[in-house]
Amino acid sequence: MLHDLAGGWYAVTNTEQGLGFGFSFPRETFRFLWYWQVFGGGTGYPWYQRTYNVGLEPFSSLPGGMPLPGSDERTALLMGPGERRTATMRAVAFESKTGVTAITPEGQVTTA
Repeated sequence: MLHDLAGGWYAVTNTEQGLGFGFSFPRETFRFLWYWQVFGGGTGYPWYQRTYNVGLEPFSSLPGGMPLPGSDERTALLMGPGERRTATMRAVAFESKTGVTAITPEGQVTTA
């Protein structure tokens, strides 16, 4: 889990191929980025140990709203009765052999 992000975006770039994938999200809603990986695991359907992947997922809180280590403040996103929230996320593909320095909420990519 990653937190205290400088911005609401991430990018993964294959500099040898000159290609990348980026994702922007509202950091004020999604304060955490969960990182997970499956390298040959996933023994059951549908993977049968044939998957090799990494995931980066924006989340509003830690599991069960638990606090960050060293804090008493719970991380759960609280909503009042009838409250409604919306969020815009953008997935983008880009060309770059040098990486990315920013992705705007509109999906505009700035390369390094």
